[in-house]
Amino acid sequence: MPVEPTGPVVVDVDASEASLSVVDLAAEEAAARAAPLLIVHGYGTGSLHLAAHHDLLDVAVSRALAARPGLSVTAKLIAREPGRALAEHSADACLLVVGHRTAAARRVPSAISVAAQVMLESLCPVIAHVPAVTPRPADKSGPVLLGVTRHSRTEQVVEFAFEEAALRGAPLRAVHVWPDRDDAVRLLDQALGAWPAKYPEVRVTRRVCPGYDVARALCDESRDAQLLVIGRGRYTGRARVMRGLAIQTMLDLSGCPVAVVPHA
Repeated sequence: MPVEPTGPVVVDVDASEASLSVVDLAAEEAAARAAPLLIVHGYGTGSLHLAAHHDLLDVAVSRALAARPGLSVTAKLIAREPGRALAEHSADACLLVVGHRTAAARRVPSAISVAAQVMLESLCPVIAHVPAVTPRPADKSGPVLLGVTRHSRTEQVVEFAFEEAALRGAPLRAVHVWPDRDDAVRLLDQALGAWPAKYPEVRVTRRVCPGYDVARALCDESRDAQLLVIGRGRYTGRARVMRGLAIQTMLDLSGCPVAVVPHA
């Protein structure tokens, strides 16, 4: 029972070769949801001439249409920094898709990436394309991995994970990281609630990973996954900084794309 999209899938592109892979992912997500695709490009204060920015968008649109000929695709050039251009569309989008540069590829490795910043600010779910350190085969049999937390309200997160699994025809693996196995199993059952019955076509497994390092444990679990789904509450102050660091760690170390879903 997929949820009807309430807006477009929005993707941000830049001048890098890896950006085209992000467009591919966004086109797949839009086609699966029967949603339009909006490709935006924030050019900030870069050195490219305006015509070059338009050329970049033309290439991205052609790429999306070549992969999905029936897809509704539009493009928009925005005089904003890349992350800001994307986040500003989150109020009207059903999904944002963004590329991620790992620590080794960032100019300042310790700085938070554009993808992590967008994930902290977005009002809708965000999927980050994570470049694999080791090329992986095009295997679509892996699960959608759902990270279940102990203290947050996760209804929106669980719904998104089930929807993604249904759209992909994939199983769902719900994971909780905690040293007490019995307590963790109860929490997983409570978090999943009635969603398995609402998505009977999705095969569900539950897994408890003993320990406290949630980010690294989920990244280890992600090696055979199609997508890692986690939640993000409305954090402020130090809690927001800590959540940003956790998201950054998962983006840098994950073996698959990462989705962050905002929740109350």
